[in-house]
Amino acid sequence: MKLFLHYVKYLLFIAGVSMVATTLLRGIEFVSCFDLLSKEGADNSGLWCGAFLRGIWFDTVISCYVLILPLVLVFVASLCEYKSRWFSKFIAWFLFALFGLVISVSASNIPYFAYFFRNINSSVFQWSAEFSTNLGMMFSEISFVMYIILGFTLLFLFAYVVYRSEKIFFATINDKKTESYWQTVLLALVLIPLCVFGIRGRTGYNPIKVSAAYFCNDPFLNQLGVSPTFNLLTSTLDANRKENKRLSLMDDSEAVAKLKEYFGVNSKGNSILRHIKADSSVLSKPNIVIVMMESMSARLMSEFGNPNNLTPFLDSLAHNSLFFNNFYSAGNHTNHGITATLYSLPAIMDRNAMKGSVIPKIHGLPTVLKSIGYSTYFYMTHESQYDNMNAFFRTNGFDNIRSQEDYPSDKIVNHFGVSDDYLFEYSADELLSLSDSVPFFATILTISNHPPYVFPDGFKSRNEARDLAIVEYADQCLQKFFERYSRSPKFENTLFVFLADHGKIVGTPECEIPLSSNQIPLIVYYKGCTPEIIDGLGCQCDIMPTIMGLIGCDYDYQGFGKNLLNEKRSEIVFSADNMLCALDSSNLYLYSPNSGDEHVYRMNGTTFAGKTVADSVAKLKDFLFFSMQSAEALKQN
Repeated sequence: MKLFLHYVKYLLFIAGVSMVATTLLRGIEFVSCFDLLSKEGADNSGLWCGAFLRGIWFDTVISCYVLILPLVLVFVASLCEYKSRWFSKFIAWFLFALFGLVISVSASNIPYFAYFFRNINSSVFQWSAEFSTNLGMMFSEISFVMYIILGFTLLFLFAYVVYRSEKIFFATINDKKTESYWQTVLLALVLIPLCVFGIRGRTGYNPIKVSAAYFCNDPFLNQLGVSPTFNLLTSTLDANRKENKRLSLMDDSEAVAKLKEYFGVNSKGNSILRHIKADSSVLSKPNIVIVMMESMSARLMSEFGNPNNLTPFLDSLAHNSLFFNNFYSAGNHTNHGITATLYSLPAIMDRNAMKGSVIPKIHGLPTVLKSIGYSTYFYMTHESQYDNMNAFFRTNGFDNIRSQEDYPSDKIVNHFGVSDDYLFEYSADELLSLSDSVPFFATILTISNHPPYVFPDGFKSRNEARDLAIVEYADQCLQKFFERYSRSPKFENTLFVFLADHGKIVGTPECEIPLSSNQIPLIVYYKGCTPEIIDGLGCQCDIMPTIMGLIGCDYDYQGFGKNLLNEKRSEIVFSADNMLCALDSSNLYLYSPNSGDEHVYRMNGTTFAGKTVADSVAKLKDFLFFSMQSAEALKQN
């Protein structure tokens, strides 16, 4: 074997030994934590295999991270016909240092997971200030000592393999012939991009995330497939992103105390948990379908003054429903709309609560409905890894996730997957075939009203502008879905909720933030409902308590919302990337935590009536500060 390939063979051998060690440790973790499996997971060996196969996949990604630099170095050495044993020893001990760290993290993860029920992550660095105390704790607990001994034993064996294999592989290094210059370059042009692809982890639009390991409804098996090193690395990167830096507007305890007073909460400590008792019931355990429309600003509808007749279906439905015409999104990104609508969490600036490697467990609409007997479904057009949705939803109440991976390849129209038309066709096919014996809760997240716009063949629009025509198309897809559903017996007992994930700029922005990006429609429909226009302020955090009020179920709640059908909101808060916003009936207050800049506008409904000074809205500013600081203080990890 010639020089470059000989180097590559050695790199792959050491990587393979490391992966054997991490797979062994994954097996030990599986056995030692077997009692953490759900009944479904414990009884299904096929799910065990799925978790281990995903573990090998993630271990391969980490191996490629480690191998990329040595691969480049041995390529350069081969070009230069460099055959020094000092070089081979450097490569060997470089591999030992990094793969040894991978093995150590995997060994440490076993007791960590058993205690916290989550993979080791960036939070471990918070313990550095108490290093001696924690070190003493680890060596005082016998079960921890066992894993420390296991880790050191594997490290010793791995060091021995590295040492012996270096001697065997490179004892005759000077006898190895070198490939020709072009052979070496061509091999490198194959192997180095292959290693980079291994780091990316997959062929899809998004690189690999922890979400790729989530494949079933057993939370232990979903996490077992994630490489602890991958989780530690990516969670550390997440924690150091600028958008994830902690918000500091006021003292946490003061903020939470004010929030408790605002919601009338009497719970102790840092919690706003309260028990909500139903006082009436409009529908008895109906099927519930939430349609989150991509970028559907309220100002695209004729009901809000748009002259282009873009949404005839939504406009007509608004006249036959509970229509909320002063409603706002929590932020200006899809992830904000999802976490606010389904889990009643406000958006903290541009932070993505779903995207971190450490998946938070959040109490919300899917978990509550699941606990009272609902089957739960989430439909998206794109890859399930986008924004880490697969892992986030499987952790937080959704048993059935449908995404691009489930749809025929010929239905994929762009990087965001299938069109709205096919999404509704697919979801309707499944939902209408479900048994009537179990109620379902389904969320459908559309995409067509998002660039790049894709129109089906034969689509005719009254508007030449593509950004207007796509709204017409999205509205037609909604109408087609609704009309098909209305022909089913299930229609008699289904509650529909139509809203946007967020808005988009319509017309000329009035101030530092365009209100059209946050003002969205909310339409609630069920067979036999008495149409009503509800003028009061509302936001996406209010969706859960409003729906739960309609179906008349008692539940525990720790969100930031109110039932808009029996409670009035005098103010709301929302985010617009680096700006925090608060709105009441007559004022809009804007604040930038990064710069300290603030702006205040007088309002007549949603019409601007001029700028004013911050001192005149002290109460609104205080509401913004204690609401957002409480969201920071109470966020669940």
